[in-house]
Amino acid sequence: MAVTQDSDVEFRSLLGSGSGLELKQLNLPSSQRLLYCDISTGKVRPYVPETFRRKVFEMLHVLLGMRACLKEDIGASPAEMVYGQCLHLPGEFFRNTTSSRQLLSEDTFLQRLRLYTRRLRPVPTSHHSSSTFFVHPDLHTSSHVFVRCDTVRKPLEQPYQGPFKVINRNDKFFKISINKR
Repeated sequence: MAVTQDSDVEFRSLLGSGSGLELKQLNLPSSQRLLYCDISTGKVRPYVPETFRRKVFEMLHVLLGMRACLKEDIGASPAEMVYGQCLHLPGEFFRNTTSSRQLLSEDTFLQRLRLYTRRLRPVPTSHHSSSTFFVHPDLHTSSHVFVRCDTVRKPLEQPYQGPFKVINRNDKFFKISINKR
């Protein structure tokens, strides 16, 4: 594979371009050859030339199958011995958990769904703030008040209008007379 890396056209273009790969030559433990590996992710990943990709893919699946096959003498697979559970092979990720008898017809499903949604109730809101806001004590007895204008103001324009006469007062709001209305 190391010899093929040197003659691979795609590999040569990756070396010359500013791709996100950080390719570095590393020694193979069983050989004197240097193999280019990507170390940009913190894990050493060898660059596999295009001519070897299918073979590597097949070998990975063969090795996965060997780890997952059942050893008759011990009654378990090597993966079960190491990991304590079976490996999920490609194609075994989704299990059919419902039998054909348990499947509901569309009408039954819709009836149950409608019943369930009718039973749903909103969660009561919670009052997160326990602090009260400040109200000056003289505001409860004053005959006139100023009203704050929350609009965009010109420079040096006053933020309040008034004074306006208080007609009626409650705990949370005041009724005032603006322009005799």
